[in-house]
This record gives sequence, C-alpha cells and structure tokens, in this order.
Amino acid sequence: MAKSSLDKKNLQRKQYRENKKKNDELTQKYNLKEQEKNERKSKCKKFFKIGGLISLCVILCAAVVLPLSIYFAGKLKQKNKLFMNELVAAQNDEGKWGYINSDGDKKIDFKFEYAYPFAQNKLALVKYDGKYGYINKNSEFVIEPTYDEAFSFNDNIAVCAKDEKYGAIDKNGETIIEFKYKNISSFKNDYAIAVYNGYYGVINKKGETVVNFEYELIGQINDNYFTYLKNQKYHVEFIHNDKSFDELFSPEEYDFQEFSLTSNGYVIYRQAGYYGLINGEGKQVFENIYDKLTYNTGDYLIYSTTGDFYGYLDFDGNKIIEDQFDSATDFTDGLGVLKIINLDKYAIIDKNGTVKYTFECKTLSNFSNDRAVFKKGTEYGVINKDGKGIVEAKYKYISSYFDDGYAIFINSENKYGVINKQGKEIIKGTLKNIVG
Repeated sequence: MAKSSLDKKNLQRKQYRENKKKNDELTQKYNLKEQEKNERKSKCKKFFKIGGLISLCVILCAAVVLPLSIYFAGKLKQKNKLFMNELVAAQNDEGKWGYINSDGDKKIDFKFEYAYPFAQNKLALVKYDGKYGYINKNSEFVIEPTYDEAFSFNDNIAVCAKDEKYGAIDKNGETIIEFKYKNISSFKNDYAIAVYNGYYGVINKKGETVVNFEYELIGQINDNYFTYLKNQKYHVEFIHNDKSFDELFSPEEYDFQEFSLTSNGYVIYRQAGYYGLINGEGKQVFENIYDKLTYNTGDYLIYSTTGDFYGYLDFDGNKIIEDQFDSATDFTDGLGVLKIINLDKYAIIDKNGTVKYTFECKTLSNFSNDRAVFKKGTEYGVINKDGKGIVEAKYKYISSYFDDGYAIFINSENKYGVINKQGKEIIKGTLKNIVG
C-alpha cells in the first residue's frame, strides 16, 4: 500500500479518535445528573426547531455475518403480502392449521400439522400426516405430501427432500433438480448453496454447477460473489469466473478479517480493524476507514467513524447523514429513524438529513408501507409517516406492515389477530397463531 495512502488513513483515524474522545466526554456529562440531562433535552428541542443536526446522537444496526451456516445476501422476488392468494395461514386452539380470509372466515379447514403462506404461483406448502405437500386455494393437493422436508415456492421452484436427499421441483411436481444433494438452501435470485459428497458448491435453477463442489464451507452468496472458508479463514471469489480477491489486491493488502455481502452485490470488508466497501466489479468504493459499516435493506449503508455514533452513506461513499445518532433503523420509505442519545426520543429524518419530526417512545421500528411500530412501556402501537398515531400502545406485539396494508398483532391474552392500515382489527385476537 502506498505511503501517502497510509498517511491519509492514519490522519483520518487520528481525527476519528479525537472525535470519539469528545463524544465520550459528552456522553459522560449526560450520565452525571438528571438536571444536566434535562438541560440537554431543552437544547434538543431548540435544535429541532431550527432544523439542524445534533452533535450528540447514533444507530442500532449490525451486519450479521453467519459463520458456519448457509446465508444469502439476496432479495426475494415474491411480494410481501399477508393475504397471498387472498388467504393467510392460521392456527386454532387445538393446534391445527388452516386458512382464513381478510374477514376472518375459514376458507380451508384446520386440519394440517403446519401451513405456510401461499406463494405467487398460488400453491401453499403444508405438512400433513408427517409429510410435506402443496395445496391450491380449494384445499386440493396439487403436489401430494410425500416429502420429508420442503420449502415454499419461489419463482416456480421449490427445494424438497426425500430419502435424506435434496432436490427441487416445479409447480407441477416434476423434478427439475436431481435429488442427490446432502442439502440445498432455498433459492434467492438465481442461486442456491448446495452440499454434495461432503463439499459445498453453488447451483442455479437448472441444477447446473456454478461454483464447483470443492469447499469445506460456503458461507454467503449474492449476485456477484460467494464467501468460503479455508484454513479457518473466510475468502471471497467472484461467482462467474475464477478471479479472486488475491488477484485484486497484493498479498500485504489482502489480510481481510471479515466479509459481509450485501443484497445489491457489494462486499463490506474489514481490514486492520476497519471497514471498507468493494463493488460488484471488485473495485474499492472506499478504503477501510470506518469503525463500523453495515447494511440490511434500504438505500443506504450505516456507518460509524467512532464505533459509538452512526450515520448514513450511499453506495458511492458519500455521507448522507453524519454519524451523530445513538441508534437507527434501515432507511426505508424515504425515512430514517434515529434515536437521540440517552433520551426516549426519536428523530425521523428524510434523505436530505432534515428532521421531519420527533417522537417519544421506548423503541421505534423502521417504516414499512408508511407505518412504523413503536413501544411505550411494555406495549406496542403504530404511527404513520407524519407521526400521527394510528394504533395506541396496547398490544404485546405488532409485526411490520405487509405490502397489502395489514399487520399481525398479539393481544394481552397472547392471541393473534390482524389490523389494517387504519388500525382497525379486521380479524379479532382469537387465534393461537398467524403466519405471514
């Protein structure tokens, strides 16, 4: 690595350490006395009136690297509706599963050991008499329950297992991937991680081998890369050719300690304790200069130059919102939800970094379909994008809103029901479980 580049990094890190020290001092002041805390609350109120960004503020979002397990960084193409095919899977007090509509009317008898949501091809995976099969809306088995394990359909392909071997079928129950694998993950986008003869590889939806079966473990995959374990260390390679990171970086630069693949084809890496970003072509977007760098969903990466306070970057490395917040959600529906340090108050911010409003609560989720779930005390409620209360805090749990405008709730009696976007209970809390 060039000396000028190292000098630049060292200068940046020195500045970051100084900023961290200042932030630590401010945090200690917050914890000294209640009076000091109230003074800062007043300053926060004044700040939000003038629309600036507070210098004490950070995010709660961790990149999840799943060592020794199959993990995908891909996006499901299936729409996220609660009432797929106009039905939702539900469980009665006897423990049996069936399907109901949005009026709460039973449409498929409660007779299954387990029931999954309908897929876009209008088939639902169910467990019946100890085996898995697929039914239609009329409760008819289109694919008989003959499988020991099975996944729901995605893009008209479903991974199943019989006689301890995994393969895949189409919507007619025809085998499209031979049942010969020790394991196959569910397909996301075009790929699945598979195990054959004791080794890991990657296959496509035609059953073709995309990455040879020669790895002791493949940990992650997206449209551009896969990660594999070798000599107790993770490495990254391109999916479509044999080029590896060893060819992109010199041996001295390649000592990466961690990788995390994003759903849009990037690689977050950690080197010498700091995080950087590489794009789908293997080029560095920015060097390893951040204490933390994570991505789950949405438009932005979440970053920290101190390890304690966080903000947002775009995928070109531009700072959208400075790392000044104590916790944050994914940036979704055009909004970020950011917690002010040591206060039960959240700032809802747009993509320009402008504070739209603040909301007092214990926790506040990211927005999903124009709604966010909040917690006050031990109970949950819902607000809309304008901060207006849609559901008062009275439930033990509320899910995120699905794309068709519904959410699942659990009431004080541990019963499940469904609310709409207006907060009305369209299915009363009488069920043992609901799965969306």
